[in-house]
Amino acid sequence: MKRLLVCIVLVCSLVLPTAIRAEGDEPPTENSFRYENGVPITSGPMIVPDMPEAAADGIKGIDVSSHQKVIDWDAVKNSGIEFAIIRCGFGDDFKNYDDEYWERNVSECERLGIPYGVYLYSYAASLFEAESEAAHAIRLLKGHDPAYPVYLDLEDKLVGSCSNELIGQIADVFCSRLQNEGYEVGVYANLNWWNTRLTSSVFENHPSWHKWVAQWSSSCTYGGSYTMWQYTDNGSVSGISGGVDMDIWYGEPRVSDGVPGDVNGDGTADSGDAGMILRFDAGMITLSQEQIKLGDINGDGMTDAGDAGIILRRTAGIL
Repeated sequence: MKRLLVCIVLVCSLVLPTAIRAEGDEPPTENSFRYENGVPITSGPMIVPDMPEAAADGIKGIDVSSHQKVIDWDAVKNSGIEFAIIRCGFGDDFKNYDDEYWERNVSECERLGIPYGVYLYSYAASLFEAESEAAHAIRLLKGHDPAYPVYLDLEDKLVGSCSNELIGQIADVFCSRLQNEGYEVGVYANLNWWNTRLTSSVFENHPSWHKWVAQWSSSCTYGGSYTMWQYTDNGSVSGISGGVDMDIWYGEPRVSDGVPGDVNGDGTADSGDAGMILRFDAGMITLSQEQIKLGDINGDGMTDAGDAGIILRRTAGIL
């Protein structure tokens, strides 16, 4: 009987949180290698980093959260940034745990055709909390179709209080739930954690999971495979006040099976899309490769006034 009770206690300690949080509770403050009581710890003076030599074959992007406040996304796009990873929230599935700038950031990226991915900052120290965090991301992703993965950000000291095996189980719960919803998934951690804490076999048993490595340096020395490298936390990008994380992507973003002609991503091909195509054809705006592919509805290999005309005629009921 005593052995049975010990087993029950051990199982409960893995599945259930040590302290139950509820809707409306103040969220924990970020404490990790890069935050102290919710305040970012910058790595040094703000820089305007060139694309590192080791990233010659990669794509340059940024990752953002409420720490960047209001972002001028038009200026960001015009600066040459090619993608963004946006924080949707942190911790359990409570509305006051949503990132306060999530909706604005994702809608601006969709308006401008900036390919984006998503991350959720984890406080999970149990499988129960991992399930809640997965539900949190799924709720906020409804109606959105990210081209880049949905990441679980593993760095907080609450997560670090867990055993390496439990951290692997937490990641498995989150990533499996998101994959079942049809999203590409991944895990973010710094180099030290990838080498010393994310050692569970689960991280090697799921080759479809994307690894995002934070190492603020001129090169990434992680010995395993990875598809994204965060090379500074303190870059300078037009449209963003203060420092911002900068990243290099080495993989291929997912191309969604969107509605032909729906370049603005609202689910229909109409006059709004025709207008965007005409402005693109005139050199007034740029479109992502996914948008260009969707805009070429006549299949001639170009996204131009001919495609806009087809959309307008269909909208008017002529075609």
